[in-house]
Amino acid sequence: VQGEISNKSVYKEEIMGFKQFFLEEGKKEGKKEGKKEEGATLLKRLVTRRFGSFPAWASERLEKAEIKDIETWADRIFDAKSVEDIFKEQGLSV
Repeated sequence: VQGEISNKSVYKEEIMGFKQFFLEEGKKEGKKEGKKEEGATLLKRLVTRRFGSFPAWASERLEKAEIKDIETWADRIFDAKSVEDIFKEQGLSV
């Protein structure tokens, strides 16, 4: 009986450890996704304000983008002469 109680305690601790791990991973993923959504929303607003519209092709690129891409594009808004300048790939045009 004592061994069964001890085993149950060990299993319970392991399960709680797994639960905590997955909760933390979920929080990390949620924060990452939230940051991406906020960045995308802000970039759309800035581009629309500066150039008058946000083209469909840019929306498609934004949906597929990583956070680092969105940050790069946001940095370009100050020097860009067109929407294409913001979204161009290094050395390539849109």
